[in-house]
Amino acid sequence: MKQALAKGLLAGDFYDTVALLDGRTALAVGDVSGHGVQPGLLAAWTKCAMLAVLRMGGTA
Repeated sequence: MKQALAKGLLAGDFYDTVALLDGRTALAVGDVSGHGVQPGLLAAWTKCAMLAVLRMGGTA
């Protein structure tokens, strides 16, 4: 019963912008809603890693 009540509480949607070193702006958008905890955690990890690389001057 508790599993059914918790369904939908973990959202896997995200968006963010990053000012790049060359003056451009990067837009990151992701959506894994409705696919469970593991994809939601993977989306969070991917977002953090991607934003870190972009902020350090890397390219996507």
